[in-house]
Amino acid sequence: MRTSRTRSLTAALLALVMVLAACGNGDNGETAEPEDEPLALDLEEDAEEAVEEEEEAVEEEPAEEFDLVAAVTEYTETIPDGWMFIRTVEDLEEAIAASDPVLLDVRTAAEVEENGTIPGSINIDLRDLAQNLQNVPTDQPVYVFCATAWRAGLATSALRMLGYDNVLGFSPSAPGWEAAGNELTMDVEPLVDYGAPDVEPEFVAAVDEFLSTLPEGYLTFPGADNALEAQEAGAVLLDIRQPDNFEEGYVADALTIPIRELAASDEIPTDTDVVVYCQTAWRTSLSMPILHLLGYDNVRGFPGGFDAWAEAGAEIF
Repeated sequence: MRTSRTRSLTAALLALVMVLAACGNGDNGETAEPEDEPLALDLEEDAEEAVEEEEEAVEEEPAEEFDLVAAVTEYTETIPDGWMFIRTVEDLEEAIAASDPVLLDVRTAAEVEENGTIPGSINIDLRDLAQNLQNVPTDQPVYVFCATAWRAGLATSALRMLGYDNVLGFSPSAPGWEAAGNELTMDVEPLVDYGAPDVEPEFVAAVDEFLSTLPEGYLTFPGADNALEAQEAGAVLLDIRQPDNFEEGYVADALTIPIRELAASDEIPTDTDVVVYCQTAWRTSLSMPILHLLGYDNVRGFPGGFDAWAEAGAEIF
């Protein structure tokens, strides 16, 4: 009995040892390495590669190109009534008293030093204006002037098309201010940095290209008599007044296109000189940036009033 029990116990112990050995060792008696880690790494790498391939497959959408013609057209067609200028010294005096405006003299520094300027004004040369937009605020009135209103018109139109709807031109200019009994000063105010305006850079660059390369004379065509001689030689006279202005007459053979319709017109020639005029020359000055940015580099403006045509002997209808 004892012998049988001993044998049974020994057999049981041997079986238990064999089971434990099988659980703890591999086929060769070595500890088995886990096989799932390399699999997880492989799946991770495959997922990353799939994402990269998908990103490469998606074509980047091209950035929308700036449309200069569309921008100039939008400005031109929406020029407000009143033509964006202050007509009299009294109106400017009232505007100064009622607000805290910036008075912007766009003559050259040499002109200001020689002739003086309206007290409280800053000075930025017209040709440098687009390079100094940070010195022109967008949230308070800005009144632009020069010596004759011509450059003020160019500046007003250029700033307005860039979004400065707070800008007006002062047509009597510095000489008109003085003629009304007001003093001029040799002192100019320091420039203030208001921060760069939120304007399409390509638009600013196009306006700067126009302003910074303005020739001597600032695109004026001197004298109605000279313009009539040019017309006889093949130049085109372009009347940009409103239709109700035609009641006062218009120059024979002149092309008539109201200023707000200039950008939409296909009648303006590009292969001959074009001389623009209006009633007083203000709208003519406004039209110069419009026409030149649209590519009409053959255009100049007559800086006189409509009456000058009759005085020069033009045939008026």
